Amino acid sequence: MEAKLIQNKSLKNGLTVQLLDASRPIAGDRWFVSVLARMEIPVTLETLGNTRNMDLDLNEVLDLLGGTVLFEQKQERNFIGITEKEGVMEKMMSSFSALAESYFSHPEFAGNYILKQFMEMKKRQSWYP
Repeated sequence: MEAKLIQNKSLKNGLTVQLLDASRPIAGDRWFVSVLARMEIPVTLETLGNTRNMDLDLNEVLDLLGGTVLFEQKQERNFIGITEKEGVMEKMMSSFSALAESYFSHPEFAGNYILKQFMEMKKRQSWYP
């Protein structure tokens, strides 16, 4: 089942977070309720410049990760009644909105996330010749 766009939210750091509804019926009037927050983070010198951790070679990062890095976070609840579904969705969306204001919109968020993905990819590559 395809996730449906609920809302696009522009952040102070220039990124846009998408809130998506990935809910689906499971049995009778019961639902698996899922809200997904998704951001495409461009891998640029400006984005990486906001990290204070280390100097990275942009070309090396681009070779390993490509031009964008996808960030996703989801909140899920299972076996929710149809009458409770909208309320549960609203709570999840409000939780993501609060995160967007404080955490996702922080100036260093994008650069730190790219750095994390880069280090994880390098670590995975070191396991395989």
